Amino acid sequence: MSLISRLVEQVRSRLSAPDRRAAARARDPWLFVEIGGYDHRARDWSAGGACITGFAGEAAIGDIVSGSLRWHKRAGGRSFTAEIMRIEPGGTVALRWLALPDAILAEMEPDEG
Repeated sequence: MSLISRLVEQVRSRLSAPDRRAAARARDPWLFVEIGGYDHRARDWSAGGACITGFAGEAAIGDIVSGSLRWHKRAGGRSFTAEIMRIEPGGTVALRWLALPDAILAEMEPDEG
């Protein structure tokens, strides 16, 4: 099998693969993510990470970022650490939480009852 054929097969398998996220994503309530003194509203979020929009900072995939999270823009923030997993044109950045306060994590997990 040629190199190009193997690459095409890998792309096809990734496109047809089921979503590998363990945590369900949500859009409501809004989650605000502050990084480097700038607030970003999460497009979607879960207990595993978030996708933020409007990111204008210098960053690369694999970079570790930290900041604060809050549910309401005026609320006090709680600190977090995350890894940048994906960067899209226009400033959309996917984050994977590395350290998250227990209070935020508990609020993100769906009610079982």
